[in-house]
Amino acid sequence: MWFRPLNPYEQYAVQNEYYQTGYSNFLYERIYPYPRPISPYHQYYPYYPNPIYNPLNGYYRDVDWGQSSVSGMIYEDKNGNGIERRKVMEITPELIAAVELAKWPILALPGVVGIGIGIREENGVLFDDELAIRVHVSDISKVPPGIPEVVGSVVVCIIESNFKPYEEECCLSEVSEDISHQKKIVGGIRIINPNATGAGTLGAVVKDSETGELLGLSNAHVVKMVNDMIWQPDHPPLVHGGGLSQDDLIGRVERIDFPHTQPLPFSPVLVGLTDAGVFKLGPALEHKRDLSPAIIGQNAPDMLIDRITATALPPQPLEDLLNPLKPQVRKRGFRTRLTEGRIIESYMTYQWTAGPSSNMYLIEQSCIEGIRSESNPKGVFACRGDSGSVVLDINTPTAVGLLWGGSDCGTRGIMSQIRNVESQLKVNVVWQ
Repeated sequence: MWFRPLNPYEQYAVQNEYYQTGYSNFLYERIYPYPRPISPYHQYYPYYPNPIYNPLNGYYRDVDWGQSSVSGMIYEDKNGNGIERRKVMEITPELIAAVELAKWPILALPGVVGIGIGIREENGVLFDDELAIRVHVSDISKVPPGIPEVVGSVVVCIIESNFKPYEEECCLSEVSEDISHQKKIVGGIRIINPNATGAGTLGAVVKDSETGELLGLSNAHVVKMVNDMIWQPDHPPLVHGGGLSQDDLIGRVERIDFPHTQPLPFSPVLVGLTDAGVFKLGPALEHKRDLSPAIIGQNAPDMLIDRITATALPPQPLEDLLNPLKPQVRKRGFRTRLTEGRIIESYMTYQWTAGPSSNMYLIEQSCIEGIRSESNPKGVFACRGDSGSVVLDINTPTAVGLLWGGSDCGTRGIMSQIRNVESQLKVNVVWQ
């Protein structure tokens, strides 16, 4: 049995985040923004393992070895001999590339709803001394065959999860939601579209990067369709003989972003970076309501921050190995108000169920676990109504994400990167 390192072509491809796509070992295609076929015979099709190169086992046609560790450049033979599992504490570009290479065939398996890199988890217990490839299934009793034990030499753990947009009833009866009318339009307050299934949160007032107009930011599944009306805190009941009172009308939806891009021609799957939307605030100004860059605090009129002063990529899991339970992020939603959490998974691709198809996925997502405290004994991070909250760094007025869903009765949430939100919606979260 022979082992070899990556050749110069393969090393270049891995370092620059390229896919292997064809018959020879030297045909590559960039991962971002999305892979595209080189030819009908030289393409990486994400829903059926390529007969020439299968990223699940790394076997090449007519070759006795397969790649099993991108970062360690270790190879295994066709029988699986020589595979190496490494204990990993850091998310490297090589590990990210290995997951990108393997994820679509794994997601094509029945019952698999997501994959990412984060803290190893077994039977609901997090091991704060090791990272793993986290594969999410909808039913742990029905794990499909074909999920590899190792990807990029890093162990795979299988987790039952059901992250969904916060549209269903919250199982937490003790939370004290904030349904107050706010004369000043700020982040963290309750908004509603009567055509949606429930209320959500105004994440922040942002600025259109092209026109300079101030807009309200939330989730696409909260604000719904372009030109729909947005109210704060609620849409009023029908006034007898007079129609609807317009006093609480604050905006009309301007644009939305959700999974709508085919990663390959004729693909049944749609992918996207965010569940996000913005609405114009002209009606709020007409009703003499002020616009502010602030985010409201636990209890009005207190403010959590006066304005967002910066944006950043989300923190990574286990950034502080000496204190892995240290809070990393915080958010203010109208339902559970001010809560804190830590990132337990990054670089997630996860099924998005708010659209018309089950084959819709959000990529580059992060998973947050709520932090237990004396005031929050259950470790709740978010629940129904918190969709659209801007997620902030724990210590600074820096925005890192936009919350859109969660699971496990409020203890875990999922968010899109705030910088992706800015680029997709053409807005600036930081403004004067």
